Amino acid sequence: MQARKLDLADYPLNHIVIPGGGHPQYDVRGSLSALCFVPELQLNGTALMQMQEIAKAILDCPDQSILLNEQDWQKLKRACEVHVGFTRAEVELVRRVTEAVTVEVQEATQEIQT
Repeated sequence: MQARKLDLADYPLNHIVIPGGGHPQYDVRGSLSALCFVPELQLNGTALMQMQEIAKAILDCPDQSILLNEQDWQKLKRACEVHVGFTRAEVELVRRVTEAVTVEVQEATQEIQT
């Protein structure tokens, strides 16, 4: 089985310098979550609930990356393709989504105790 590995780590906005030095961090999780609901997707009720599940998984993920099945990754990628209004700050975010690497995953099996 294959999945797409998406990097959730925040990244520095190197084109912005904070007074006194340093760069602000871009909120990847919050931005990906918001991207799930852009108006350009024209979500119906069913699609809205599916995107809510993806956004919740991203926000609740305890790791610095998340594995998305192909169908969920395609939905997130479509949001990147249809949304209008990205800025320079989102170049890395869009790259992470559109270029998410495919990885092999093994389905976990659960033993049922009787």
